[in-house]
Amino acid sequence: MRYGTRMTVGNRRWQILAVVGLSVFVADQLTKVWAVEHLTPGLANAALGGERRVETFPEIREALAEVSFLDKAALYYGEVRHPCQRRGRLCPEMKSIEGFWSWRYAENTGAAWSILAGQRFVLLGISLVAVFFVLQFFRKLEPDQGTLIVALSLIFGGAVGNLFDRIYLGYVVDFILWYWKDIYWPTFNVADTAISTGVGLIALNMILEFVTAKKNAGTAEGSVAPQ
Repeated sequence: MRYGTRMTVGNRRWQILAVVGLSVFVADQLTKVWAVEHLTPGLANAALGGERRVETFPEIREALAEVSFLDKAALYYGEVRHPCQRRGRLCPEMKSIEGFWSWRYAENTGAAWSILAGQRFVLLGISLVAVFFVLQFFRKLEPDQGTLIVALSLIFGGAVGNLFDRIYLGYVVDFILWYWKDIYWPTFNVADTAISTGVGLIALNMILEFVTAKKNAGTAEGSVAPQ
């Protein structure tokens, strides 16, 4: 009975990985379809099939007005590549919160901060190794390490989301831009957010464990009776 209970708890850990990882992956891909639809003419031009090309946002909305989401997704994965190439590296920026947050389509062929830009196969190898080590580390977690289980599940989902982009598109789609005055954070996406949140949870867990160990050590020293 005890063995069966342990197996059930262990399976629940992998279920959390599957649910959280898949949720991050789906959210990441859906938001990238949204970004290409609303921030670039790529999806609209693909829907028009070469009949004409659109450039302005009103034209984009008109071209996609009667296109279903499934058709948009099919166009995104099947036909849209480098949707802003004809208009430079980036399509026009759309401000969301003035002075802080904008939507801006970008294609990142590198890692964070565009490190190793253009080194597709090197980045693919690094990404695959990273996913492998996350799974290996996850396999060694105890069922009561809930924070680490969620953290690694977030990192796994985000890593798979960006890895899928690199395999399928050859670049990672980014579209969230944070800035303040002349200080700009590198453009990022939902997968990056999940990875950063996971890393933050790991750091928080380490700090809490350190504080708890320090407190327990102090309590143990205080409880020792004087000779």
